[in-house]
Amino acid sequence: MAHPTKNFTITIRYPETMTIRHKPFVLHNKMCIPLEAPGYLRLTYDSWMLPMRGMAWEFDKRSMND
Repeated sequence: MAHPTKNFTITIRYPETMTIRHKPFVLHNKMCIPLEAPGYLRLTYDSWMLPMRGMAWEFDKRSMND
């Protein structure tokens, strides 16, 4: 984040043929609440997200075993 932000939510929709891995960069990871389903990710952080904090994500092709 470039500026202090309170009650941050991000929604990512992606092809169901992919998987997503995500990592929040916040002080208290337990406060980051994920809601996941195939092709959908929503993360909510119910506190202040300060500059130099945020999140990263990466997509992979879904394997036949998933």
